[in-house]
Amino acid sequence: MALGLRHIGGRHALALAAAAIPCALVVKHGWEVYTSIRAVYTRRVVSSSGLSENFKQSHTLKTLVNPRGHASSADRLALDLDLPKNARDLSDEVLLATFIHGFFAGKVLAIERLLLQTARPTLVSYTGLNPISASNQIWKTEEFSCETLPPVHSVVFGTFQVSHVKLIDSKESQAEPETESSVDFVFGKDISQFAGAHRFSIVRSSENPARVKVVYESTACNPTRNHHLSGILLQFHSFYAMLLFREGVSEILRMPELSA
Repeated sequence: MALGLRHIGGRHALALAAAAIPCALVVKHGWEVYTSIRAVYTRRVVSSSGLSENFKQSHTLKTLVNPRGHASSADRLALDLDLPKNARDLSDEVLLATFIHGFFAGKVLAIERLLLQTARPTLVSYTGLNPISASNQIWKTEEFSCETLPPVHSVVFGTFQVSHVKLIDSKESQAEPETESSVDFVFGKDISQFAGAHRFSIVRSSENPARVKVVYESTACNPTRNHHLSGILLQFHSFYAMLLFREGVSEILRMPELSA
């Protein structure tokens, strides 16, 4: 009897240990995510369900993702950043590259990134972009620069492909009332039932050179059939996108010029 109880107790202990380990890992990951995004409060982020006219009319959406104008989801997140004097000369490319480093190489995406790095899938394909090859793939977080953007056609984790880059230099920024530098990433496949794009932008106004607006825009659709996407999928996307956006902005705030 005593041996039986010890045997059962041992089995229970092993079961508890087996359950405790993944729970501890989840808690650890949750804490790491919290510490990486806590510098950017959700209430500072302006959220809306539309897209800018520039993005709507872009080559990325009109030619690659949704050329037939099918029903689509859309969301936009934006946050104003006041730059200290020693950070006002930072280029749009540096700010965008730093944001993208936080977005793709940060803690929020860690689990998804690990799964993608392990499986090495090919989840993005567009006839208007170069096919995936060994030379245009990014699999390691160390391959993300905080100074330069990935070139057009680069593929991130087999899932996101750079479709367009627009960079405004400092002279143009001073000459125009408002300027916008941006980089587009497409995802999904144009011959499947799921395709979409993210646009990350830095917007400057000549009226207030000490402030930049960091903008994230995203849209998705069924490119082959004019059907709406799942509401549950969209709700999860909104929650996940907010976390990723906050980590991207947090990465900018950790720059020496802004954290000093």
